[in-house]
Amino acid sequence: MTGTNVARRFWLGFVLCGLVTQAQAYSLTAIHDYRPLVSDPATGFSDEQKQFPALVYEFEGLSFTSDGSLWAAISANPNGASRELWRLDLASGTRTALPHPGSVSVQLPPPFGTVNVPLQMAGNPVGLASIGEQLVVGHNFQQYGNLIGSVDVVAQTWSPLFTLGTNVCDRLQGLAYGGGKLFAACQNDGRVLELDPATGTVSRRFQFGEQVLGLTETDDGRLIVGAYPSRQLIIFDPDGQRASETISIDDLFVDPDNAQPADWSDYHRLTGMPYAVQVTSSELSRSRPDPDGLAYRNGRIYMSFDGDLRIFEISAAAASVPEPGGASLLAFALAAVGWLQHRRNRASGRAFLGASEGRPVGSRQG
Repeated sequence: MTGTNVARRFWLGFVLCGLVTQAQAYSLTAIHDYRPLVSDPATGFSDEQKQFPALVYEFEGLSFTSDGSLWAAISANPNGASRELWRLDLASGTRTALPHPGSVSVQLPPPFGTVNVPLQMAGNPVGLASIGEQLVVGHNFQQYGNLIGSVDVVAQTWSPLFTLGTNVCDRLQGLAYGGGKLFAACQNDGRVLELDPATGTVSRRFQFGEQVLGLTETDDGRLIVGAYPSRQLIIFDPDGQRASETISIDDLFVDPDNAQPADWSDYHRLTGMPYAVQVTSSELSRSRPDPDGLAYRNGRIYMSFDGDLRIFEISAAAASVPEPGGASLLAFALAAVGWLQHRRNRASGRAFLGASEGRPVGSRQG
């Protein structure tokens, strides 16, 4: 073996070390159920509403404020349903509801002209981010554009910030804040915008090649993007402009064909049944959720699907990630194996044929 090959084998140890540290599995570890807010007998909702809770409340955007509170933007399909912001208590399955403050100006046909309509009744709060203890709410008015504003949850006041036309952001879905920048997921464009949080000026655009839904930011400044129809959570580095990891929702929620109990998905193991949610009476049951809302805190990802009044908690499987010291030992061990093999080969005159192995990265289309 030549000196060059020895060097290659040495550095191969470090390359494989890097691959091992990136090969991190994720698990669905908890489900926080808010359906009883509709389905309990004492709620007074109709039988149809109890069967299909999304007719009453829809989880849209999620975000943690700096005090550790998890907030959810609440909308619903029926006209006139209240648009609210919920502070969620995951331990008890309860919430404190804040009716969406403020109003929006709407241009009506003559003779009515411009009127102010309460956002509590006419808004569509889908994106949610936080700056300190204030919420940033993004309303998607579809062909009429998108309205972004801030909510002071203590004073219960609304301050409009800026609008994004459909030529800039076609159907806002998610918001995230970090590093002094606001990020907006534009569903139909398949891209995430980096914005000035005060003016809405676009500084960068990140294209994903499919629809983007929920959005949040990790502690180290990466974004987590909910992609559709692949139903993946893409962990994206905006500075390096690349995806560092992907999490398949199918892997967490969908059983393999002819699955035995040992092969069940995380969802099946937690609930005792496969995932099946019928959003309305006119739709077929869904076999997996869409990543409509995302939030991140303390290494955990929180995900919501607007047709399912539950919060899904996703955690990294720590056992699959070596400790830094162990990873370093692995690198040196691999390098040492290459060096010793070189010494034996030189002594015996035998040729050594090395092989490297890669880490497959796969995903399923939903």
